[in-house]
Parts: sequence; structure tokens; C-alpha cells
Amino acid sequence: MLDQLKTILNAILALQNDPRVRLLLTVQKNIGSRITKEFSYGCAEAVNKIHELTFGKPIGGDVSTIRLYQALCNDKTFVRVISPLPGDIIINQTVGNNTGHTGFILFDRKIASNSSINGRFMQNYTLDSWNEYFVTHKRLQSTYFRKLSA
Repeated sequence: MLDQLKTILNAILALQNDPRVRLLLTVQKNIGSRITKEFSYGCAEAVNKIHELTFGKPIGGDVSTIRLYQALCNDKTFVRVISPLPGDIIINQTVGNNTGHTGFILFDRKIASNSSINGRFMQNYTLDSWNEYFVTHKRLQSTYFRKLSA
């Protein structure tokens, strides 16, 4: 019994140190909050802020999905993945005048991102509704990134 308890506790400690889990906990803690600057509705700014709250520094790219995408590609602590898990970043880069969006994958295929309506960080999409709008309607490619290390 004691060995099983130690195994469970070790698993919990390992999860607490997993960067993806750490991001997810920060995301969950900030749902409904205004985490961007006053009068800012920036989704990329919100993703950077969540990363900064979790790891002490933003990813980069300021408020632009184009520059955030480039920063994610160049950051060796992130890897591009095909199948997203909770805590992963989803990003659809802006192309020309076709504005992109970014956020975090949650449990149950939900997504949290900054709302363009009220500037609050919200659980405001499912993976299906995101893809319907950004991929099918706006024709912007979804890319997923996973944090591998702090």
C-alpha cells in the first residue's frame, strides 16, 4: 500500500513539473480575467501573458499572430505537434487582411483565447467551432505547439 501511494505521489509531482500542465493550470486560473493591457483585445498578447505568468517571460512576437508563430517555431522549448493535448497552443496566423487567432487547448476539446468582444480571456471555442470558423470559413491553417521544457 505504501509503495502504491509513493508511486501516485511521484506521478503527481512529475505532472506538476510538466510544462504543458503548468501552462494549463495558469490558463484555468485566468479564465474570465482581463490579462491584456487596457483596451487591448490581443489574442497573441494573451498567449504571451499566460506564458509569462507561468515561466517568467513571454514567448515573443508581441501582439501579432504572425510574429508569435515565428517565435514559437524558433523557440527550442516548443515543438509543433499534429494532435493537440490540453495545454498546447493553437495558432492560425494572419494572412494579409485575414486576421488570425491563437489560444490554448483545454480538456474536452475546448479552447481558451482572448475574446475580441470584451477583451477577457475566456473558454470561447471548441476545437470543432474553431476549425469551422478559422479553417473552413477564413481558410487559415491551424498549427499546434507543445511546450517541452521551461
